[in-house]
Amino acid sequence: TGKTRFTRKDDGSDNKQTILDKYEDIVDQLYGTNGLRYLDEMASRSIRESKKFSEYYTNFENTYSANIYGENGEILYIENKRLRQSICVNAKSLRRTFVNAENLSELGYDFIATNNDLFADSDDTIENLKDFNTVNRVSKTRLTNKEEILYHKASTQVATALMLKEDIPQNAQDVLLIDSWLGEAIDKVNKRKTITDLIQLIIEKQRCSEKTEEN
Repeated sequence: TGKTRFTRKDDGSDNKQTILDKYEDIVDQLYGTNGLRYLDEMASRSIRESKKFSEYYTNFENTYSANIYGENGEILYIENKRLRQSICVNAKSLRRTFVNAENLSELGYDFIATNNDLFADSDDTIENLKDFNTVNRVSKTRLTNKEEILYHKASTQVATALMLKEDIPQNAQDVLLIDSWLGEAIDKVNKRKTITDLIQLIIEKQRCSEKTEEN
């Protein structure tokens, strides 16, 4: 086969334009309905799982705390096989619910982190988000898709900073860690990690991962 020869006229302009057009299409999709729908879905589902986790944990404590903890708060091994198996089933269910909440919030966070360059501050960034000391709550119905995504992004910054023990104005927390922004989902997960660590200790103490011994 003969080799393709390029002339000076073959500067790739058409290819560059095609690439730019496709890039703009991708940006429109990410900043448009598809990107927003994805973030809304991950945030709302994670928040639902976190709330479910709290409800399950309250029931778990009310049902088993008298059996699980000793006088000094230490976790006891339950000798009664049937009771121990019941604790294991419910503790594992609790852990699974937390993992679901955590995974969903991480998927939303990863989406923003992966596309961070596209979501970077620009001339049309919302003025309200430029200073966390003065950020005000707004109705989502007044925001464009792009603006809502920028609120999701800002809320993740607040939640992540709190997780790292950084100082965040209370005003920003009150505005950006509510209304099902992704930051609310991340914050709810972070606040439940201590309880989840306790559930894991209970699972290990009751040897829930071991095969059930024969009667």
